[in-house]
Amino acid sequence: MTRRTVLRWLIAAFLAVQLTLPILALAGPRPTGFGWQMFTAYAPPPTVSIEMADGSVVPIELADLLAHPRPEADLHTPIVTDLCEREDVVAVILTAVGGDRRVACP
Repeated sequence: MTRRTVLRWLIAAFLAVQLTLPILALAGPRPTGFGWQMFTAYAPPPTVSIEMADGSVVPIELADLLAHPRPEADLHTPIVTDLCEREDVVAVILTAVGGDRRVACP
């Protein structure tokens, strides 16, 4: 085989991998790495509120807690843990696309 033929086979194999992996990922659960839908299936971040001991509900800006939230990271647990450490916080309320979730603080 000549050098040019080997180069053609390497390019063809590279392109086959570049097409095959995303096509296979389309049939799997979303989002998945190496798929064309990698970042299209993420829901927007939840809105966060805290319920105080006096019964009032205070909205919290995620920008005050996170410098740059990443959509693929599960940030619910660290957010709830951090907010529950504040004084007089009774619960953390997360409002997302799927509905509200109220997490009572210990």
